[in-house]
Amino acid sequence: MTEAAERIAHELVKGGLNAARREMEALVARTAMSPFIREKKDFYTAFLTRSGEIVASTSLTLATNLVDAVLEIYPAETMADGDLYWFNDPYASKGAVSHLPDMVFIAPVFAEGRLIAFAEAWGHLWDIGGTVPGSISPAATSAFQEGVMIPPVRIERAEERNKEVWRIFTRNTRYPALLAGDLEALMAACRLGKRRLEEIAARQGAAVVEAAFETMIRQTESAVRRAVAERIPEGRFAFRDRIDSDAVTDRDYFVDLAIEHRDGRLTLDFSETDQQATGPINFLMDASVPKTMLGLALTMDDPAVGMNAGFSR
Repeated sequence: MTEAAERIAHELVKGGLNAARREMEALVARTAMSPFIREKKDFYTAFLTRSGEIVASTSLTLATNLVDAVLEIYPAETMADGDLYWFNDPYASKGAVSHLPDMVFIAPVFAEGRLIAFAEAWGHLWDIGGTVPGSISPAATSAFQEGVMIPPVRIERAEERNKEVWRIFTRNTRYPALLAGDLEALMAACRLGKRRLEEIAARQGAAVVEAAFETMIRQTESAVRRAVAERIPEGRFAFRDRIDSDAVTDRDYFVDLAIEHRDGRLTLDFSETDQQATGPINFLMDASVPKTMLGLALTMDDPAVGMNAGFSR
């Protein structure tokens, strides 16, 4: 394949991925049942490489730990076509999931007999038990007061539902019909994304698809590196923000950030930020999140920059 043909093929893969992701999101928006998803639009979809790097997404919380959390329990060599994985554990995902109502579904995608990627759908569910209806209590002092915490589990094996896990979870809600509807919508979106990526791989070839993934990530990485060099002068800069209350104690909490730019290397230092609060304002933050936020801030005016792991790199 010539260099020009390769560039065209990679752009076709990129376009196909973004179209598939939008189709996945349309499916969720049209079939989910709770207001959190249908009206607030608190959901997103993504495609990730087989190593867990995000290739295409609309999420602001891009983190490799979405797949890492699954791979720690289910190694890649044990996965099979038709598997579907599910979790909402903030600790297993090292903060990629910020609170229990956020449910993640991940489907491995195979082409030419091997694992090439993952399709993912994520949504904020209406009620998963816990202290109060809706599973968001301003008086919570423990994550367990939000509801049921699910470690990574294989909810489907070869498209066969794990009905025991399903029954346990859907019993722990005040609104079982809404919950089941949202879960089915997210799972269907994963299956749709898997199917669309398989179709892209059948047209272009698995090797071309994987090479296109790397091209997409490198494009974003290069854009961020240029933006850092052009827009952030060398030196050290500090900023403090305040959270008025954690709704449990009568005190302020501070978020402190120092940015240092030296010799082309950028460091984000949050070490002076207040430690864990008593009330429910804590955020277990994966290291990829501030990197992503900074990358977005620097490149938000460039529509050619894709939201992917290039920010973290």
